[in-house]
Amino acid sequence: MKHLLLGISVLVGIVSQQAFADPSQAECAAIVSGLPKGDQAISRFRDAALKYTVIGLSAGQQEPIRKQTNDPVERAFFDKLNTLLDEKYRNVVLWEQDDAETAFKHRIEDLMASSSSYTPDRVSGISACYLKGLNDSQSEQSAKALAILDALIATAKDRVAKGTQYEATDAYKAEVKSLEKKQAEQQARAAQAEAAAKRERENPTSSSAQVGDIKVTANSCRMVSSLGIVAEPQHQDGTKFLVLDATYENVATTSRMVYPGSLNVKLNGKTYKFSSVEMVISQDYVLPPTGLNPLVKYRSKLAYRVPENLSGKVTWTPGDNPKGVSVACGSI
Repeated sequence: MKHLLLGISVLVGIVSQQAFADPSQAECAAIVSGLPKGDQAISRFRDAALKYTVIGLSAGQQEPIRKQTNDPVERAFFDKLNTLLDEKYRNVVLWEQDDAETAFKHRIEDLMASSSSYTPDRVSGISACYLKGLNDSQSEQSAKALAILDALIATAKDRVAKGTQYEATDAYKAEVKSLEKKQAEQQARAAQAEAAAKRERENPTSSSAQVGDIKVTANSCRMVSSLGIVAEPQHQDGTKFLVLDATYENVATTSRMVYPGSLNVKLNGKTYKFSSVEMVISQDYVLPPTGLNPLVKYRSKLAYRVPENLSGKVTWTPGDNPKGVSVACGSI
């Protein structure tokens, strides 16, 4: 349902029956670009634009908004807006200037300051651009807007009766604070989880991990000059073999392929990833070519040719591993 966006668009487009030029696509793109999207935009910026448009620009509205509609939700939306535009109430609801609203107003003013067409009508059109740029127009958002307007009306009537003015409705402020608190908590948890995952990727402490449907264990990593087998890989001066002894276990319900991956060694502040595996003709150095069946464990060795003077902590990053999960594999 698009009651909220349609309602706001009509509101900002009809000001005392005086038409204004629709903003260009470039102007609309400029006002919408760079503004937050998703939950943050819905919870703060749309409501900021709503209160700016209804209470600020529409202060000069002398006639009720005329809109023919058979939709009860849309009709209720216009009725509540017209109530707030009543001269008795419009000056009573004085909004608190939070950061979101101030930033939104300044962005409009900066764009229009050098224009000879800088009028309330014109700025209303830019506001409409912003509102149309928000993607979420689901019915629950219309219900939220109606609830906010109800709270405004109730507060305005109460303050008029008492002869006082009010900065912002307690209900609205509490709602915004609650949304911001939840959002901040979610962002903090996500940041902590990402930081922990990054630390584990860069400096793993465990020799075992699960990579997709495969549990992997680095049993050992050792540097050798010879593999001690008949079909020894060709010797190259200045190199040795870094041998990984690894175990794969398929925990899926169907067969899965397994891949060598890379051995990583940090040296002089740089991490070197050795991902080329030596071709070794030996049962001890072979991965199953057709994959592992469910619940099967498979232990194998993998030989990587490395510089003979290589030293430091070794980590293993198994293959087919989009998240870059690594495990510890001792030191050489």
